[in-house]
Amino acid sequence: MPPYHYLLALLAFLSFADACHPRFEKELRYLDLYLGIKPDNNGDIPSKDSAQFASYISSAKSLDCDFESECLWRNAPSDGLLDTSDFWYFKKTDSKLLPVQIQPGRADITEGSHLVLAGNTSNVAESAVLVSAPIACQRKSGNLTFHYWLYNNARVEVIVVRATHRRRHLQTLFRPKINCHILRPGNDICNVHIPSVSEPFRLAIRAFNLKRKYFENWFPNAIPKQSRWSNAESTVSEWRIGRNVDKWKELMGISGTEKTHPTSAFLFLAVDSLSPRRYATLRSELIPCTQATTTLSMKYWLKAGTQVEVCSVDVDGIALSCAYLSEEDSPGPIEIDVDAYDQPFRFTLEMIAFDETSIGLVAISDIRLKGLLCSEEPPPIVTTIDPPTIVSLFGLQQGPGANTPYPTDLNCDFSKDYCSQWVNDDGLVAYGVAPRNSEKFPVPSGIKGNVATFVLEGMKTSILRSREVSCAYNASITVTYMRSEHGLVRLCALGHCVDGSKVSGEMTIMATSAKPFEFSIEAASHKNAVVVISEISVSGNVCPLKTMQELVCDKLMCNFNGNLCNYESPVDKPDDVPLNAGPEGQHRAILRSARFDLPAPLILNITITQATFGSRVLLCPDITSESESCQELLGPRVETSEKKTVMFPLDEGAQRFAVVLYHDKAEQFGAAHFTVHSIDIRSSQNEILC
Repeated sequence: MPPYHYLLALLAFLSFADACHPRFEKELRYLDLYLGIKPDNNGDIPSKDSAQFASYISSAKSLDCDFESECLWRNAPSDGLLDTSDFWYFKKTDSKLLPVQIQPGRADITEGSHLVLAGNTSNVAESAVLVSAPIACQRKSGNLTFHYWLYNNARVEVIVVRATHRRRHLQTLFRPKINCHILRPGNDICNVHIPSVSEPFRLAIRAFNLKRKYFENWFPNAIPKQSRWSNAESTVSEWRIGRNVDKWKELMGISGTEKTHPTSAFLFLAVDSLSPRRYATLRSELIPCTQATTTLSMKYWLKAGTQVEVCSVDVDGIALSCAYLSEEDSPGPIEIDVDAYDQPFRFTLEMIAFDETSIGLVAISDIRLKGLLCSEEPPPIVTTIDPPTIVSLFGLQQGPGANTPYPTDLNCDFSKDYCSQWVNDDGLVAYGVAPRNSEKFPVPSGIKGNVATFVLEGMKTSILRSREVSCAYNASITVTYMRSEHGLVRLCALGHCVDGSKVSGEMTIMATSAKPFEFSIEAASHKNAVVVISEISVSGNVCPLKTMQELVCDKLMCNFNGNLCNYESPVDKPDDVPLNAGPEGQHRAILRSARFDLPAPLILNITITQATFGSRVLLCPDITSESESCQELLGPRVETSEKKTVMFPLDEGAQRFAVVLYHDKAEQFGAAHFTVHSIDIRSSQNEILC
């Protein structure tokens, strides 16, 4: 089959709705209200008949799908392992934009278009797999592209599976690399490179991490301290204070077992069909401004058919965010969140409609407001750090790793990207979202959104280093951070460091160098501690970063014409000798590489002449040069002196190596002579890289 390019449109992986089933009517109403989508075709994905789906495709174009007609894609049979749920078929029913919490696809989905959605509200369904019709083989590489949206912790991957199931289980051949996640730029399209495949296979798109239910956190947040409430303007109808619930059941039209009633004083609004519109609006006093998420909570009761809207509005009454009170969720309490806002705003409650054959009635009680005014001091950061709690609060997960392509500058906003130009080698840096209004871990107002987090248990140190900077002139780098009580953080470059002396703020360091160097953010702890990094900004002249391939070529390629290039020849032991025309009588010489990051598995080619029987050439991992942990490349049986090229595979995790020339048989065979002619690297397919 020729190289292919499959196009799959409109996939969404949202962890709040599972199925088109009566018990999910509430979730479906939310999907309609906030996303403007409804199930179509009873939720079943239009698919070709079973015979067509079981047959090998005739061309790559056969798998193109926009979900507007029957496709050669369908839900995989649930196997309890890779697949425990399903995708469902939805239609966009209006023109409203998708909320900003759903990323990174387009917010303006065309009305009338279709998409498939996977999600969950149960503890069992955790993943869903969409699988293609079978493909006989793939001779050359190709690409699978699709539009996608993610919410909460939902993730997506592509799997190449065998064409036939075994005992209803998907059999994985391999997982191609994928860089499609919620922090990708807006309007991102997932593009997955699929290498050649020599046996029959299917393509599978898997949504996973669907376990958690989050719909309560859809809206932004509100403010601190108790506020006063009043009618917005003079109208015939008015909100009043009620204290008597003797006629509660009669007025609400409920039976004795259906609903509760307020247990203290409450506010209520009652209207009938003769009440002139507009009905009274209940509003809070103005809230000056906030520096953190503010939460409005309340209990409420609605007479059947009554619709009430709660909004946050600015001074001019323009809505910032709104939510409808639902009869099914009564009496609550509900929580409505509003993001930090640097201008005055207030909350309003307004009756929108009611059943005019009866009356409209709404009552609210236990109104509470929680947040942080701009004029208030932020609460102190907690001193007791429990790592599992921090992982849960921040929703921490590992980043894509050191082998990911990165931009050519050091500027980094973790709220938008993983910033792969900054690398952590020990796995102690994870990525998540700074908690809002958390009593367990208060966060300063300057730290918000997605962040990089050091979680340090006991006495630990860890480094977030930049990719190698070729040069810099009057460069200034600033890091926005926070740290807990037992955490330390500093910013270093060229042997100089600046400490983060405050619990939160900024660190800035200057750097000028014509030679390559690295910036590093170094975190340490005396006891359990957390260090959070939210942003890194650079000013001045910093040379563009080289790619991983350019860097590894610079560091490893060498013809040894009069110098060792970027290699060094350390003398670690009394029996060591530098690698040059030096004195005889020593046992070992070492050629050690600089540190590097590999873009992919590579092949190391070393060309060397070995002239002495009993001598050995070893390749040692990382920075060790002890022979017990090294791989023997040549020797000790040396019959003739000739130039040889030996190849050694380096996996993606390699960061250093050392070539060790070893000879401890000088008394029997005389002094050893070695000549290292060159070292170069090639791809795993033996293609020239440099």
